[in-house]
Amino acid sequence: HRIMIVEGIFDAIAALLQCPEYTPVAVLGSSISDYQMNFIRTYAGYVKEVRIWMDETKISKKIADLVKAKIDYCPIEIIKSTGKDPEEIMNDRMSKGYPLQWIFSNYK
Repeated sequence: HRIMIVEGIFDAIAALLQCPEYTPVAVLGSSISDYQMNFIRTYAGYVKEVRIWMDETKISKKIADLVKAKIDYCPIEIIKSTGKDPEEIMNDRMSKGYPLQWIFSNYK
């Protein structure tokens, strides 16, 4: 499984459309709890890749550090942000007529 960690439920829906190879996980805030980390590991089984897409890159980096402490056997990457979250980026792409599916795994 490939996991995309986002902040909220609407970001998760937007990630479903923009990142077709990933299962979105909304942490409902700007951090991730041990309970959520254990749930991801249990639900996903062997996680092949983790990406983190928050509305601020520094928040994504903080979450990446927490994820690396629990899941240290797969690539963990950050999608850098200029302040927009996945939902805002999706709306922007739709208004400009850009393809909605644009984030794909680098690892096959």
